[in-house]
Amino acid sequence: SSQAAAGPAPSPAPIDEKAPRNPVSWYGKSKRDAEDLVMEFAGRGVPVTIVRPVAVYGERETDISGGTFPAVRAGVRPRIGLREKTVSFVYVGDLVRGMVEAAANPAALNRTYFLANPGTNTASEVVATIAKAMGKRFGFPVFIPHAAVWLVAVVSEWMHTFTRTRPLVTRDKVRGLRPTSWAVS
Repeated sequence: SSQAAAGPAPSPAPIDEKAPRNPVSWYGKSKRDAEDLVMEFAGRGVPVTIVRPVAVYGERETDISGGTFPAVRAGVRPRIGLREKTVSFVYVGDLVRGMVEAAANPAALNRTYFLANPGTNTASEVVATIAKAMGKRFGFPVFIPHAAVWLVAVVSEWMHTFTRTRPLVTRDKVRGLRPTSWAVS
């Protein structure tokens, strides 16, 4: 599944698997509906375990690194919106190990789990860590209004109709950028 099935946390405090699901995008709603369908099979005796990965980083990841890394490399410290955001991440190798363990552990049957690194990060901390890893000691903070990202999404989707390349960002993805906390325990 995905953290999107649960939706954002209502406050900076991390949510757990028992929190009411409140997806904010069509993607999250489709993941929530898929979880419901899977749990129907669990009720019929089919062994299931639902894993909800959070934002994944690591080898071959492009959603996070595709926009942030080039900006930081250029000396910019981007931030979408004026309010600080709190997020949970998971390294791809840890995610794979966690999924294998969840599939192999009988205690995980018919349960739902978030898979995330311990603790949470602010978006500013993530950008600062990327900058440090790149050796960029200074960066110019740039606040990007949500409306500007929405406009880029509209243009990206429109261009997709002609180019058939993956849109840089979609309006559905932008819906997920508004909440201030995507933190889980």
